[in-house]
Amino acid sequence: MQRIIVLVDLIDNIFIRQCSIKSNTMKYRDKNEIIAQILESANGNRVRLTKIMYDVYISHTVTKEYLTLLIERGLIQYLDGERTFKTTEKGMNFLRIYSKAQELNPISTKFSSRKEI
Repeated sequence: MQRIIVLVDLIDNIFIRQCSIKSNTMKYRDKNEIIAQILESANGNRVRLTKIMYDVYISHTVTKEYLTLLIERGLIQYLDGERTFKTTEKGMNFLRIYSKAQELNPISTKFSSRKEI
C-alpha cells in the first residue's frame, strides 16, 4: 500500500513539473500572429484543417473561426473538391508585410534594454 502512495506522489510530481515547464514556454499570441501562422501553414501547400490545427496549436473550433475570417477576407482559399486550404496571393502579401513589421519592431519581450533608460 505504501509503494502505491509513493508511486502516485511521484506521478503527481512529474505531472506538476511538466505543467510548469509547459506554462513557462507558452506565450500569449495576438490575432495577427495566429493569422500569420495559419497562412504560413497553408503557404504554397494544400493542407487540411487538422494539419493547420496541429501546426498552429489551436482547437478545432478556433481554427474554423479563423479560417472563416480568412476566407471572407480573401487571404486563404478553400478547395472544396479536395477539402484543403491554400494561401492566396493576398495572404502571401499579408505574410510579407507581417514579417517586415516583426523585423522593424524594436520592442523585445525580454525587456533587457530597460537598464539603458
